[in-house]
Amino acid sequence: MSAKLDQALQAYEKESMKIVFVNGVFSSEKSELGPLQNQFYSFSKDDEVDKLTFYKSLHGDVLTTYKEQVRGQEGSFLFLEAQQNVDKPVHFIYFFNEENKKESCGLVNLVVSDSQGSVDILESFIGEDRINRHQVKTYLVQKEKSQVHFNQMLTGRLNLTNEVFVDLAEKSLNKVNVFSRSYGVIENHYVVDHNGPEGEASVKGFYFTDEKNQCLNKVSMNHHFEKGKSEQLFKSILLDSSKGSFEGRIFIDKKAQQVDSKQLNHNLVLGERAEAESLPILEIYADDVKANHGSTMGFLDKESLFYLMSRGISKAKAVELVSMGYALETVEEVQSEGIKGFLTSSLKATMSQVNHEVLQERGFDV
Repeated sequence: MSAKLDQALQAYEKESMKIVFVNGVFSSEKSELGPLQNQFYSFSKDDEVDKLTFYKSLHGDVLTTYKEQVRGQEGSFLFLEAQQNVDKPVHFIYFFNEENKKESCGLVNLVVSDSQGSVDILESFIGEDRINRHQVKTYLVQKEKSQVHFNQMLTGRLNLTNEVFVDLAEKSLNKVNVFSRSYGVIENHYVVDHNGPEGEASVKGFYFTDEKNQCLNKVSMNHHFEKGKSEQLFKSILLDSSKGSFEGRIFIDKKAQQVDSKQLNHNLVLGERAEAESLPILEIYADDVKANHGSTMGFLDKESLFYLMSRGISKAKAVELVSMGYALETVEEVQSEGIKGFLTSSLKATMSQVNHEVLQERGFDV
């Protein structure tokens, strides 16, 4: 079908369970669910969701809340039982190519982790389709004391809208890490709702753009209950005439006392016509909270470059090493070693493009 799809399947052949969608349609042939086989359900846009056989087996409140979001869509449900700790990562693979003759694909996936369950998830967006614009929505519903480590890698030559919605219950943990290598126009939207006290969430991302490509990122961290913790950290490297943006929102309700929320955005602008935008938004209605934000835009750290070059490292390699160190911070907290290795390898491949010689060829000198 595609060398890129085969490579993605082989990369995690033994280390994960795979859920594969090809041009917006679930592929049972390519998927390998193992022990989760009876906890995963796919649906098509023609299905009446409330009449499907698995409907009554899931949380009634969840299906009532999300039924309209999945109606008329292609997608899937993955349901994790109470106290179920999934020992292997779950890998969602979305493959698109220009053989897709229909209009843009829309996918909706709903993952429910019952109380005290835990899972590591990776979503990969691969392929090549610059004709259509695709949209993928993921809903993560977490019950009390559950843990979800959610990772995304967007490296396809695609025009894509990627949306993630997190429903976080009491004392639950959610960590999002995303790597975006834009070859078109990518829009990433993340909405985290703290719907119980003492929840903890983070959304961290690194995005790389060049030529005239764009990566636009929005995060909304909404604290509705007390004693929550949250962190937003987004970094970028922008080359040529590319564009990147980060819009980060912190909302703290008046009853959400003793919340601790942080937000940081750092941008390296390595193109004469590259553009970076940063927009922090703070809406704070409680008085006993900690909330801070920061944003920087600049060039590579000349002191770090000088330090490396003084020890015999070439300028080209020094630029690459400093850029790599800058990017890796966003994947430090990835829990699964397999997923961390996967993301790190992709970052290293991308960062090999950021060295002094390449930048000079592009008309930019460090």
